[in-house]
Amino acid sequence: MKSRKSRNERALRLAVIGAGSRGRAYSEYAEITQKQLEIIAVAENIKKRREIFSKRFNIPSSFQYKSGEELLKAAPEADAVLIATPDRTHVKMVKAFSEAGYNILLEKPIATEIEGVKEIADIVTHHNKQLFGVCHVLLYTPLTRQINKIIENDVLGDIVSIQSLEPIGYWHFIHSYVRGNWRREDISSPLLLAKSCHDIDWIMHIMQEKVLSVSSFGSLNHFHEGSKPKNSSNRCIDCSIEKTCPFSSCRFYRNQLINGSKEWPLDTVISDFTHEALEQELKTGPYGKCVYSCDNTVVDNQVVNIKFVNNKTASFSVVAFSDADYRKTRIFGSRGMLDTDGKTINVFSFLDNLWEEIPINMMDGVSAVKGHGGGDFELMKSYIAAWRSGDYSDMNKKTIEGCLSHQVVFAAEKARKEASVVQMGDFQLLHDLS
Repeated sequence: MKSRKSRNERALRLAVIGAGSRGRAYSEYAEITQKQLEIIAVAENIKKRREIFSKRFNIPSSFQYKSGEELLKAAPEADAVLIATPDRTHVKMVKAFSEAGYNILLEKPIATEIEGVKEIADIVTHHNKQLFGVCHVLLYTPLTRQINKIIENDVLGDIVSIQSLEPIGYWHFIHSYVRGNWRREDISSPLLLAKSCHDIDWIMHIMQEKVLSVSSFGSLNHFHEGSKPKNSSNRCIDCSIEKTCPFSSCRFYRNQLINGSKEWPLDTVISDFTHEALEQELKTGPYGKCVYSCDNTVVDNQVVNIKFVNNKTASFSVVAFSDADYRKTRIFGSRGMLDTDGKTINVFSFLDNLWEEIPINMMDGVSAVKGHGGGDFELMKSYIAAWRSGDYSDMNKKTIEGCLSHQVVFAAEKARKEASVVQMGDFQLLHDLS
């Protein structure tokens, strides 16, 4: 029987489809604010992962499902579903659950093909009485909120250009994009789509102008057979040069285990946090392979250049060869410039010829990697607030804008592969939604 309490008096009941690292990351919001979010069901095809997730969030066995299809058939009384399944399943899942009347929160990327993005844009447009959110978490960080205030107060004047860098971090990159699930374009998606679609979305959100053209350059520069050192093995565990290799899986994952980690990235490697389980994975699993002997195809560095109307420009770089750190961004305006390392904001005024540091109210326990600088939880907070108010317009509008920014990502990939400049007027499929 459904609760008789109003939305403002109870938590949003969420069914989670996909109990991997992203599904867990958003669900953690229920642990810090049980009055706002309750995880009532889970669908996950990996039994051990499903069991661990269910135990953590107190989900009874009758609400544990092996697949999204099984959950949909059972029709639990959820207020919304979180779709955090593999990228290529997103369109199918959104179609099914939107037709069943559920509110939806969708992990990025929206879809792996532009036609799929258009399908989802059409669904959001024609189901406007349902709440749709896309996990472009950078829009919701305390950093973005403060930058928006600075822009709204006309401190920078008219924005002319944006420069943004995403330093993925060498270990994050080799974990996810060399050895991990996002290593190949043909079974997942390009790096720019999988990792950085919300960066392009963020740039477009800040600029607030129509995109005219896009160019891009990128390559798989280093992590391939041609870079493999002499006398190295196909696995780190029996490699003669493992101790001097900066990409040793043995050193990285063993240190994680020794330090007592039971979270990402180790929890994607093993579910039993024992020395024996890890050694078996290093001997036989994908996370024990040499980084130069994997079947990865995604680029390890890429640059995207964007031209907006009124001759405004933006450049975005994503690179594997770094520490895992916050994004670095500079915004250049007609009255001043803004420079942020993700932890502090500094604004330079042309009028005063002075720099001023602007504080950011960062959340405790978040970092560049964990929680996206507070974006994960702030997204959940905003989604729940929209559901409680019954006003879905802003969240649904951001989802449509996310579909439009995905279009720019696909244009950038076309430009990269063809060594061309893509004119958006000739490329776009979603122009009727802009």
